[in-house]
Amino acid sequence: MPTLPDQFPRIALKQAQSPDVVRLFEELAQRAEVFARMQDEFTAGITRHRAAREGRPVRLSARQQRMLTEFDRDAEQAVRDLERLTAGADDTGLLTSALSGVHQQIQLDENMFPGFHADDKPMATRLLDYQRETMRLIEQFVDSSPFRERVTSIWHGHRITKPVA
Repeated sequence: MPTLPDQFPRIALKQAQSPDVVRLFEELAQRAEVFARMQDEFTAGITRHRAAREGRPVRLSARQQRMLTEFDRDAEQAVRDLERLTAGADDTGLLTSALSGVHQQIQLDENMFPGFHADDKPMATRLLDYQRETMRLIEQFVDSSPFRERVTSIWHGHRITKPVA
């Protein structure tokens, strides 16, 4: 089953008020779709590499399949929660959420990176680089907007990419 893209940009797009913020969330929604396809490619690569290392196809146990089903159900609930929580957000809140969400994802992926096999690390690096580019897009938008002083990541309240000169 293909990975669903992050739904926050799509949800935020409906709530955004400023035309510039709408355009940013349109771009973020498109990037989320590309990122989901990249994640599918990564998963397929991990599966191929593992099968090659072990000399047999990868098969999920019944417990693993149940866990994936539970993850899908939890993801559906998370989308409903996002819709509810985003309903009252203004553009500043939406931008803060977008920045914080990407920041958190990068931190998680960076922490997981050492655990990947060497043959999976090139794609993991591509995913991280893509997310860092998404972070730069958001930060560049914020830096050149009226939101400059009001939007920062809630994760440590600082930037993780270098400011644009």
